[in-house]
Amino acid sequence: MILLLACTSTSIRLEDVPLPAPEEVVWEEEGEALLRLSEVVSDNDSVYQLPDGSTPDWVELYNMGTEAIDLSSVSMQSREGSWTGSGSIGPGEYLLVTMGLDGAGDRLRLQTPEGFQFLALGALPGDLAWAWYPEGWQTSILPTPGRANGNAPVPGKDAGELLFQDKWMSRVDLKIPEDGLLKLAIDPYQEVPGSVGFGAVWFEDVGIHLKGGWGSLRTLDAKAGFKVDLNEFADQRLAGQETLTLNSMVQDPTYLHEYLTYTLFRDMGVPAPRTGWTQVYLNGEYYGLYLWVETVDDTFLDRWYDVKDGTLYEGAYGVDLYNGEEYSFEYDEGPNPDDHTDLVELMLLLDAAPSEAALTVLEQAVDIDEFLTVMAVEAGTLHWDGYTTQNNYRLYHNPVEDRFSMIPWGTDQTWVDWWYGPYDGRGRLFQWCLAVESCKLRYNEKLLEVADRIESLPLRSMLDRADLWLDPLIQTDPRRESTEETRADYRARTRETLEIMPEWLRGQVGG
Repeated sequence: MILLLACTSTSIRLEDVPLPAPEEVVWEEEGEALLRLSEVVSDNDSVYQLPDGSTPDWVELYNMGTEAIDLSSVSMQSREGSWTGSGSIGPGEYLLVTMGLDGAGDRLRLQTPEGFQFLALGALPGDLAWAWYPEGWQTSILPTPGRANGNAPVPGKDAGELLFQDKWMSRVDLKIPEDGLLKLAIDPYQEVPGSVGFGAVWFEDVGIHLKGGWGSLRTLDAKAGFKVDLNEFADQRLAGQETLTLNSMVQDPTYLHEYLTYTLFRDMGVPAPRTGWTQVYLNGEYYGLYLWVETVDDTFLDRWYDVKDGTLYEGAYGVDLYNGEEYSFEYDEGPNPDDHTDLVELMLLLDAAPSEAALTVLEQAVDIDEFLTVMAVEAGTLHWDGYTTQNNYRLYHNPVEDRFSMIPWGTDQTWVDWWYGPYDGRGRLFQWCLAVESCKLRYNEKLLEVADRIESLPLRSMLDRADLWLDPLIQTDPRRESTEETRADYRARTRETLEIMPEWLRGQVGG
């Protein structure tokens, strides 16, 4: 049972105890009160919501006794708020107190007739909880308002990990009014107003459009993919994310290729999206099993580069670093959408004949080591729909380092089709690099590293475990396009690729 009381915000200064370092906690108590501090979320964006739609910060209290506790003599203070109790809390009940808290660090003092409990909290990212476990106060990416904390926290430092994981299944509810559905039937890429629900939290006034390109775009009559912009009309976050990408996986009969491929990219140190599966409902109708794919936006950039105010470009099919094509790149993020000077300067560097001296200059404008890693992973995963064929990639101009990085995308069609060898990529930057001996040698080293990683990572066990876990959901996906025979075939071919790829790559190096 959840009890909810709201407190009034006042300016009350607690005793001058230094705040702990980020993600550290100080706990003191006097007396043996049965009313206990149990959980605290000091920067709540999306883990608890009041009926009016607001998402206040909150403190959870727990009656660990066998009798009701009178709250009239109980009070609590923080740096930004205070609360005085009223009524009572029954045995085994939880009480959520919504009050002002400082996500950059705060102090809480719970006063009861039996004594006090003092909690000093270090800074935490949004939506993470401080919670009491058998081993003491710890942080968790899975807050449990009004419920038992469990025996151990769900570790992590980013609330987004709650979405992008392979341990439990989530649910996403989308609502689009009738006029919005009609607009999407005419133009699937236009943003229409709607709302999205996740757990007990609803976000009103979001923008929704369909996603997908040639081969993967589906209408609402089929298994459409969705992009949800929480910030289209209001400043909102879900587990730290401002844009939600829900892939329908219509071109991946295994439902597993993006999961495996992005895992390898990240393990190789490449900035690449996280993934997790979810069940999507639209206007109450079950649309099937989808894949959360972490959106490459300023939130993603801030996590990987610690700087998000650079320029992010999207390269679609056939778009490459040739003079005159700078405005063919889609401008995704950055300070000035009309300024493509940085792209033009990179294109001019590639006009120089490939040489060791020109490579030295190019490395000042491009993270060549990271780029070669991207291309080696594309080769090792048979990712024929990436920069290998001048498609599905992002270029990020990091303003601190003043050079470009490449970010992979669109990895659903991997691990199966042996259409390109490791030196066959058509991208201009790639072929330019292969024409320089030292750059090709560095690429060979990356290929060998990818071969080693495919062997050392538990990709085959990940494939088998996830396939077994998802099987009943795939079988009952109402808009699934592939047959069970096709799924079995693709799964077998994927597993074969995982087994033979390391030695194949080693045999190709230098050939």
